[in-house]
Amino acid sequence: MIIKTKVVDITEAFENTESKLISRALKSEKRIFGIKLDKFRGLLGFELQPGRRIGTELADLVKRFGIKGILHSDELPNYGISEQEVKKVKNILKCKEDDAFILVISENYEKAKFIFERIIERLNELINKIPKDTRQASKDGTTSFLRPQPGSARMYPETDHPLIYIERKERDKDWYKEIVYKVSYGNKEFHIKLARLIDKSIHKYEELKNTKDLFILDKLDPRFRKLVLKSRGFNDKQVEDILWSEYIDLIEDYSKEVKPSILYYIVFMLPAEFKKEYKEAVSIDKKFVEEVCQLLKEDKITRDALKPILYYYVREQIGVKEIVEKYNLYKISNSDLKKKVEELLEKYKELNEKKRINKILNELRVIADPKNILSIINNIKNKGV
Repeated sequence: MIIKTKVVDITEAFENTESKLISRALKSEKRIFGIKLDKFRGLLGFELQPGRRIGTELADLVKRFGIKGILHSDELPNYGISEQEVKKVKNILKCKEDDAFILVISENYEKAKFIFERIIERLNELINKIPKDTRQASKDGTTSFLRPQPGSARMYPETDHPLIYIERKERDKDWYKEIVYKVSYGNKEFHIKLARLIDKSIHKYEELKNTKDLFILDKLDPRFRKLVLKSRGFNDKQVEDILWSEYIDLIEDYSKEVKPSILYYIVFMLPAEFKKEYKEAVSIDKKFVEEVCQLLKEDKITRDALKPILYYYVREQIGVKEIVEKYNLYKISNSDLKKKVEELLEKYKELNEKKRINKILNELRVIADPKNILSIINNIKNKGV
């Protein structure tokens, strides 16, 4: 049996109450919230130890979260709460004859919901097994809940910090829905802004990406993300690989200025080529990807410069820009490239044309694009005809 229930504000049941406990709460602008527990009549008052019942265990639990205790149907009417008020609560919660209810006094719905979630967790645990607790020993020989036993994740759940409350608000904009979470932690407060596109437009998505401190929820939709990546020029195989990569945002951002094939090469092929050539496994970090992408965007390096750059990046543990400057790996200008091509054509003039071109390409491709090299060779040849 797994308990599921709904939190209901039942303050209206106590409008004319004579209970001092409830009256004090209402005067301090607190409200009364309740949940129904199906088939639980008599169980909350079930005695586990002399003078201690399941309801007592639950009260001990909620005290950890700044709540003084709970009220439940097995002990009411009591505390000035009348039989008529109990009937009103049961009517609001739609309790049947064999159902029970629990009441909590709280400042707001979110806090009450949090408390009831902890109560339900505890009841579900009690149904399945005896909970593993650290317990406080009393003089009468009974024990009371102190805290959960240490788990594998950490030694103890944190009990010294204030509760975290989260409020959610939605606003409809022209072409997207804005969702704002207000997070309160003690006396501190901050906001998390999210957005969800209404018509899944790639154009609107690109526009929205420029909004500061706004996370677009459509980024989490694999189908929509595939459409974005395909619109940038990635093929189906590349899209599938990128989709589950930690670099998806980086690749998407740079794919406007850097060729998709080069971006894919950096993340998915360069490490394998490095391992094959240098017999050493290497993982590409985000800093390396960002720095080489920036230089590619500025057209300052070639695709073939990436492997030597990675080699020195791994060996010397210095920045990409520093490596490029230190080892003269910047792409050269067309005028300088023309001079070098002319020199190499003269140097390898004894070779046949195919071998001569291959030699020139191999020597210059790190500092110049092969397409530019071949273009200059053809221009020189045509002039010489």
